[in-house]
Amino acid sequence: IPSAGWIGTGLDSFMLFSCIKQSEIHNSILQAAVEFGWLGGALLVLVIVVTVGSLASVARQDGASRFVLCSLVFSVLMILVYGRISRDAVLFAFLGCAVGLKETARAART
Repeated sequence: IPSAGWIGTGLDSFMLFSCIKQSEIHNSILQAAVEFGWLGGALLVLVIVVTVGSLASVARQDGASRFVLCSLVFSVLMILVYGRISRDAVLFAFLGCAVGLKETARAART
């Protein structure tokens, strides 16, 4: 991570720097910090924390928000163990779904 710098080494480049040939990091947040730099890793964590935090308050009353929150938390836990940032479509799908729920609730209030 210290040699990655602010902008990183590029998508799926971790295998070039690994001690074990053709081995990934298996943690998407650490992989983002290496491949997209410290800035990319910090922004990924920030997006996840803000999204989970905003859904937590709405999930008490809305079943759809509760489902998306639970699914998002599950996918975050999975990327911490089995993650590979180029194959984490489920994480990004639930992050997008959370934004869609938030915007739908905002439009319904107006």
